Amino acid sequence: MSEVTKWEDMSELEQLISEYSDQYKECNGMRPTFNPDVTVESLKEAIASLDRCMGLDAQWEREFEQKIRNERRKEDHKYKEADTRFAALYKLKG
Repeated sequence: MSEVTKWEDMSELEQLISEYSDQYKECNGMRPTFNPDVTVESLKEAIASLDRCMGLDAQWEREFEQKIRNERRKEDHKYKEADTRFAALYKLKG
């Protein structure tokens, strides 16, 4: 069994590779493949790009959830109107 390396014992490059790999998987659903010549600077740029990707996903989710809430409000309003009409008809017959 291999020994687990602590975060603080990793080099900056190893930490960035780990961070990039996690964020890439979050955005794309799979781990990335790495170029053996990857640099700290290229990883920082790639992580910034993934941050934008994740930000867009979060924005899309918020907009989608707002649309769902709006649709539910419309449905609730329709049912309330129907209940009001039914109650008025019931009073007329009663």
